[in-house]
Amino acid sequence: MDSFVFSVVLRGYDPRAVDALLASASAALTGADRAARADAAAALRRASLRVVLRGFDRAQVDAAIEDLAGRLERA
Repeated sequence: MDSFVFSVVLRGYDPRAVDALLASASAALTGADRAARADAAAALRRASLRVVLRGFDRAQVDAAIEDLAGRLERA
């Protein structure tokens, strides 16, 4: 399972939502179910994350989401 570390910034993505989204997608990446990987990649690409005070850096999270979605699609 992937481990993600993001900078905390004044206005960034909700850390709990980011952690839940990435944990779910990471679990799909390690599984054998191709349909689950495709669903997880689609969920990552359509995710709409809330911006909060003291959240995760948006650019870092966006890059991680893009990377993980690509890996899911190629797996």
